[in-house]
Amino acid sequence: MDKKFNITVLILSFLIPVFLFGQDVTLTATVSNNIVGLDDQFQYSVEVAGKSTNLPAVEFPDFSNFYILSGPNTSTSIQWVNGSMTSSKSYSYYLQPKEEGQFIIGKAAIKT
Repeated sequence: MDKKFNITVLILSFLIPVFLFGQDVTLTATVSNNIVGLDDQFQYSVEVAGKSTNLPAVEFPDFSNFYILSGPNTSTSIQWVNGSMTSSKSYSYYLQPKEEGQFIIGKAAIKT
């Protein structure tokens, strides 16, 4: 029997401005899909952005309800616009639920 189950993935989605060591830093976390099947995968992404190239490290939430298919995958961006510099570092994981149910992915945090 080829039955597809719906898995609901909730993320404590947020954009958190953090004042850290004299710099403004934002942390954004997202998922590509909130509802996935048992055999489906989805992407969990975190971006840290600020006005310095020395961005803080990220502490990731618990992924124990999911198989980690890939990650953390990273990318870095630095931009200069009209004399102002901004930078960001993005992390992504590809996850698959281990069982059916409703799961909450906790908060990602900035390591201090």
